[in-house]
Amino acid sequence: MPHVPDGSSCRRRAGVFLALVFFAVPGLPAAQYDLRVLSDPSFLPWQGEIMGTSSYVNADTNEGTENYLSHTRDTRVISSNQWAQTFSFGLTDDLALRLGDTLVLQEDTTTPVNGPSETTYSQGPVDPTVGATWRVVDEDEGYDAQGHFNWDWILSYSPNLFEDQAASPTEDGTNGRGGESASLGTALSWVSPDFTLYWEYLANYLGERDTTNADGTTTDYGSYVQNSFGLNTQTRFTRRFSLNAGVTGYWNGGYTGQNQNTGAGFVVGGGNEIAFNAALNFHFVPRVLVGSLTYANDVYSNRSYAYPANPTNSTTTVNEDVNVFGVRLEYLFL
Repeated sequence: MPHVPDGSSCRRRAGVFLALVFFAVPGLPAAQYDLRVLSDPSFLPWQGEIMGTSSYVNADTNEGTENYLSHTRDTRVISSNQWAQTFSFGLTDDLALRLGDTLVLQEDTTTPVNGPSETTYSQGPVDPTVGATWRVVDEDEGYDAQGHFNWDWILSYSPNLFEDQAASPTEDGTNGRGGESASLGTALSWVSPDFTLYWEYLANYLGERDTTNADGTTTDYGSYVQNSFGLNTQTRFTRRFSLNAGVTGYWNGGYTGQNQNTGAGFVVGGGNEIAFNAALNFHFVPRVLVGSLTYANDVYSNRSYAYPANPTNSTTTVNEDVNVFGVRLEYLFL
């Protein structure tokens, strides 16, 4: 299970999340409306429908780096503005294709313990993602149903379209991963008039990749598998207002890396993640147009970079924490 660092801030976030989860439970008066709710985590466009999602978030990351003696080497603050766009198209009532990408503008400030701060910038899109969701079990019985069960299979693929160029003080970096990735998973959901429970598992394969470093050298990274389990809910107070709340855990496999120019090899481990999320939704036009205020908090376990041939070069990333505030617009072309 991912390790969450101890601390009052983590406990406060966990308390807020649990309050949301306990708040977002069945027991409110049933909305008695169509069970196909656009902002619902289980929503899937029917045949001929096109669903679009446009979002903007501001993400602030704080982390530190320790040397091989566990002494603080530097602290790092990353601020990014991200615009994401996704479209999903219903081939049938139970099969939807999707395509999405994200544009990122990022500012990265590193402050060494014994030195001045250095700020770098990166800009550009991440690698796009194409995917499909197949609903193998669909118990949707129409407007008058008291609830139904769904079972989905999920597949996605991201090509190595954009390079991964690290930023330097004199040159902006890029936001491509530098390698291919793919995901395969499944989801189970229960949808009632006023509440949805959605569980998802994904096996994420992150293929080999390479990064051009700020000093002009190139580092190769090995492939690994990341497993994720997510539990998301939606509570519908009225036909117009709803609240999403959820949590997802990510478990990373270890992998190796090597600098092509120097030959220095290392092993990466840890960096598991727990991500909390919440969204307050207002349905401007039910089933057609929904606006949301969103929040997410990601907490990471320590991530180590061990150099077996030269242990004094080993480092550990510690206290990594990300806060994400945003807005989202979802719409459906019928």
